[in-house]
Amino acid sequence: MGGVYNIELAMAINHQSSTSRSNRKGKINVRILSGENDADLPPLIILHGLLGSSRNWLSAGKALGQGRTVYALDLPDHGESEWTDDPSFEEMSFRIRTWAEETGIGCADWLGHSLGGKVAMRIASDSPDLVRKLVLADIFPRVYPPHHRSDFEAMEMLDTHSIPDRKAADAALAERVSDWALRQFLLTNLVRDEEGGFRWQVNLTGLHRNLSKLAAMPFGEGVLPIDCPTLLIYGGKSNFVRAEDLDDAEDFFGNLRARRLENAGHNIHVEAKDDFTRTVREFLGG
Repeated sequence: MGGVYNIELAMAINHQSSTSRSNRKGKINVRILSGENDADLPPLIILHGLLGSSRNWLSAGKALGQGRTVYALDLPDHGESEWTDDPSFEEMSFRIRTWAEETGIGCADWLGHSLGGKVAMRIASDSPDLVRKLVLADIFPRVYPPHHRSDFEAMEMLDTHSIPDRKAADAALAERVSDWALRQFLLTNLVRDEEGGFRWQVNLTGLHRNLSKLAAMPFGEGVLPIDCPTLLIYGGKSNFVRAEDLDDAEDFFGNLRARRLENAGHNIHVEAKDDFTRTVREFLGG
């Protein structure tokens, strides 16, 4: 059962229309990447990184679906999920926990990359009963320099109403974002509007305003250290997880296993997909 949620199930889960963003429940968009359901293997819930979406996990997510159901979510303020008034770890985790509880998933395995990893940590701390095992992909609980700030500025300066097509959008964005691959990633957030023009699907203004909050520690008043078995899998070419971070690991995790993939950068699930998915499957038990 691949692809996006079917309409009937989406209507049952997503209580709001996309025009109403004041209710805290909000809409969480979900892709089911594997429909297998083995009684011995709980579902796996995947949370993507900043400015990404569930689409970033189509390949790796399906590879992790042997014998289990895999749900890839659009974080609040991203993809087809509804926006929040004030993007934060508290609000994102609340909406996702509400989705999990109302869907009846129960205790599941959670995998979060980058920002999604911080949100997953918050969920594991606030609602440990929802998390059997936790996988953190190239992210650690520490304060980071605000990420993508210059990219947000470049995106905000793009006149989405006047560009005729995606090729023109790429050319305009290239004036401020020289890296082709990064531009293509950013442009995954550009979608057609109802008038036939373009708009940013991501909550650009809210996320940009709160970048410093999202670069900070993710925890609230929940339980620390996180006691569930946790895998920290990170790239040897990335600076998101440093050797000195591991010295503080016991402050946050009671049962941590760390694995470094030497030839991978921050997008570890893409750059070292086979090693990544094999390591995660072994850890999760599937």
